[in-house]
Amino acid sequence: PAVKKMRAAGIPLKGDDSVLVWRYFSKDYIPYVLRDYFREDVAGITFSKCYVAYIDISPNNGAHLSYTIAQQAQKTLSHESMGQDTYRLPKWYMEGLALYFSGSGEPMIVYRPDGSVEYSTSPTPEYVQYSANFNYLEEKYGKETLIRLIRQSIIDADPELLLREGGIQNEMVLVNLAKDWQNKKEVITRVKFVVVAIFV
Repeated sequence: PAVKKMRAAGIPLKGDDSVLVWRYFSKDYIPYVLRDYFREDVAGITFSKCYVAYIDISPNNGAHLSYTIAQQAQKTLSHESMGQDTYRLPKWYMEGLALYFSGSGEPMIVYRPDGSVEYSTSPTPEYVQYSANFNYLEEKYGKETLIRLIRQSIIDADPELLLREGGIQNEMVLVNLAKDWQNKKEVITRVKFVVVAIFV
């Protein structure tokens, strides 16, 4: 899905953008040469630009849970298919781009009928930040302008274009701006919730 979105946006892809995928239904089936890469918080890896290995545990669960896990597995595959080293650009840019186009940066929680958690995924703080960076840039520029800037930055191999366009000096400044923006959004959401609760 991420590759399709990039094609639709006219964002250039390296080579023939084909990807060889290994899908595993449990960490137990992963070959030993790859097993060390699958730490507790890792669901997929990309290597040599066009090889992806990922875990999809959806067939091992009941129907009510399989669809949700399958969605998450598709996001993981979509994310990894973009390839960290495909463009040889900084991690904040490539991981942020993969999160932005794949939608894999959102936590997912599935509850049992009694309210307890049956299944959950949560990106690491680092990846939450990468995602917030791009969400902030979309808010700042608008989606159409951000896509145009991404397209041009990949053509020019110049990720700093996304920063310069908005007068953002460097990645650290972007991180701080995105954090402030995210905090303000959370405060507004909490205030709206309180107001609704008062009037209900």
